[in-house]
Parts: sequence; C-alpha cells; structure tokens
Amino acid sequence: MKTDPRCLHVAIWTLPNGEEARVTVAYPTFGPRGYTLHVQPIERRTHEDGYVIEVYAPSRGYRMHLEDAARYSRRRLEALAEDAQVRELARRLFERCAMECAPLT
Repeated sequence: MKTDPRCLHVAIWTLPNGEEARVTVAYPTFGPRGYTLHVQPIERRTHEDGYVIEVYAPSRGYRMHLEDAARYSRRRLEALAEDAQVRELARRLFERCAMECAPLT
C-alpha cells in the first residue's frame, strides 16, 4: 500500500478474471496540478520468502482528471474520496475495466 499522503485508496474491487482493481483519489506530485481518480487493475505476487508485492501495468485501467487545483488540500482530497458522484464515476470506470479484462486460464 502506498503511504503517500496525497493519495487515498477508496476501494479494492474484484474483476471477473480474479484480479483486483484499486480505486484511488490522488493529487499528483508532478505534471498538471489537480485531483485525479484512478481505477487500476493490480496483481499480487508472493515471493518464496513470503514477501508480497503489488504490481500494476500503467497501460491498464483508467485515470480521470476530477478538478484543477493549484495547491494540495488533504480536506479536499478526503471530500472527493467520499463524494457519491466520484464513487459512481469510479464504479463506471471499474465496469469498463471488467469488460476489458480477459478470464484467467
């Protein structure tokens, strides 16, 4: 899990192929300034020593700009994470991820 204070994990939903998709609201530390929504499929890999890492491919999933902001505000990030419209948008993006994912064989 990220420990970046500019990133809030809202949910983890299971895709039809067994993978999980993480829903995150973030304020990036580089690039255009503003709040974004990420719905990103992740894969958990366990090493022989029991250490688990989460892997994602930047080309998979969806990222959407929510609003411009010149400065970061933790309160605003939390408000967006709890906003019903943002969660509905995340659900729709998750459905698109689910349609694109291939069943694991």
